[in-house]
Amino acid sequence: MELLNAYFGELTHLVRQTGGHVEYVGDALIAFWGAPVRLERHAAVACRTALAIRQSWHGSGRSGSAASAPTCGRGWPCTPAASWRGTWGAP
Repeated sequence: MELLNAYFGELTHLVRQTGGHVEYVGDALIAFWGAPVRLERHAAVACRTALAIRQSWHGSGRSGSAASAPTCGRGWPCTPAASWRGTWGAP
Protein backbone atom coordinates (compact mmCIF):
# COMPACT_ATOMS: atom_id res chain seq x y z
CA MET A 1 0.00 0.00 0.00
CA GLU A 2 2.89 2.33 0.76
CA LEU A 3 4.30 1.82 -2.75
CA LEU A 4 0.93 2.55 -4.39
CA ASN A 5 0.41 5.69 -2.28
CA ALA A 6 3.86 7.01 -3.19
CA TYR A 7 3.33 6.21 -6.88
CA PHE A 8 -0.13 7.80 -7.02
CA GLY A 9 1.12 10.85 -5.13
CA GLU A 10 3.90 11.40 -7.63
CA LEU A 11 1.63 10.80 -10.63
CA THR A 12 -1.05 13.11 -9.27
CA HIS A 13 1.48 15.89 -8.76
CA LEU A 14 2.90 15.59 -12.28
CA VAL A 15 -0.53 15.38 -13.93
CA ARG A 16 -1.94 18.38 -12.08
CA GLN A 17 1.25 20.35 -12.67
CA THR A 18 0.58 20.11 -16.44
CA GLY A 19 -3.11 21.03 -16.26
CA GLY A 20 -4.47 17.49 -16.17
CA HIS A 21 -7.33 16.08 -14.11
CA VAL A 22 -7.00 12.92 -11.99
CA GLU A 23 -9.60 10.38 -10.92
CA TYR A 24 -8.99 7.25 -8.87
CA VAL A 25 -10.85 4.03 -9.66
CA GLY A 26 -9.89 1.20 -7.32
CA ASP A 27 -6.18 0.62 -7.77
CA ALA A 28 -6.10 2.61 -11.02
CA LEU A 29 -5.43 6.24 -11.68
CA ILE A 30 -7.11 7.85 -14.67
CA ALA A 31 -5.64 11.11 -15.94
CA PHE A 32 -6.98 13.27 -18.71
CA TRP A 33 -6.39 16.69 -20.20
CA GLY A 34 -8.80 19.05 -21.92
CA ALA A 35 -11.81 18.39 -19.67
CA PRO A 36 -13.49 19.83 -17.76
CA VAL A 37 -11.31 22.81 -18.78
CA ARG A 38 -10.31 23.08 -22.44
CA LEU A 39 -6.57 22.72 -23.02
CA GLU A 40 -4.95 23.37 -26.37
CA ARG A 41 -2.61 20.59 -27.54
CA HIS A 42 -3.92 18.30 -24.79
CA ALA A 43 -2.57 15.18 -26.51
CA ALA A 44 0.96 16.57 -26.67
CA VAL A 45 0.79 17.68 -23.02
CA ALA A 46 -0.46 14.22 -21.97
CA CYS A 47 2.37 12.49 -23.84
CA ARG A 48 5.01 14.78 -22.34
CA THR A 49 3.54 14.15 -18.89
CA ALA A 50 3.62 10.37 -19.43
CA LEU A 51 7.30 10.61 -20.39
CA ALA A 52 8.01 12.76 -17.32
CA ILE A 53 6.26 10.21 -15.12
CA ARG A 54 8.25 7.38 -16.67
CA GLN A 55 11.52 9.28 -16.21
CA SER A 56 10.66 10.21 -12.63
CA TRP A 57 9.82 6.62 -11.70
CA HIS A 58 12.88 5.05 -13.38
CA GLY A 59 15.19 7.79 -12.14
CA SER A 60 14.10 7.26 -8.56
CA GLY A 61 15.29 3.65 -8.41
CA ARG A 62 11.77 2.44 -7.60
CA SER A 63 11.06 0.62 -10.86
CA GLY A 64 11.80 -2.78 -9.37
CA SER A 65 15.32 -3.05 -10.72
CA ALA A 66 16.81 -3.85 -7.33
CA ALA A 67 16.46 -7.44 -6.15
CA SER A 68 14.65 -6.45 -2.96
CA ALA A 69 12.37 -3.82 -4.50
CA PRO A 70 8.83 -4.77 -5.44
CA THR A 71 7.95 -4.44 -9.09
CA CYS A 72 5.18 -2.12 -10.15
CA GLY A 73 3.45 -2.94 -13.41
CA ARG A 74 2.12 0.02 -15.35
CA GLY A 75 -0.02 0.46 -18.42
CA TRP A 76 -0.20 3.57 -20.54
CA PRO A 77 -3.32 3.49 -22.71
CA CYS A 78 -3.64 6.75 -24.61
CA THR A 79 -6.73 7.92 -26.46
CA PRO A 80 -6.14 11.25 -28.21
CA ALA A 81 -9.63 11.36 -29.69
CA ALA A 82 -12.82 12.94 -28.42
CA SER A 83 -14.42 11.05 -25.57
CA TRP A 84 -17.58 11.29 -23.50
CA ARG A 85 -17.36 12.07 -19.83
CA GLY A 86 -20.25 11.83 -17.43
CA THR A 87 -22.74 9.46 -15.88
CA TRP A 88 -24.33 6.90 -18.20
CA GLY A 89 -27.13 4.46 -17.60
CA ALA A 90 -30.10 4.44 -15.28
CA PRO A 91 -30.21 7.00 -12.47
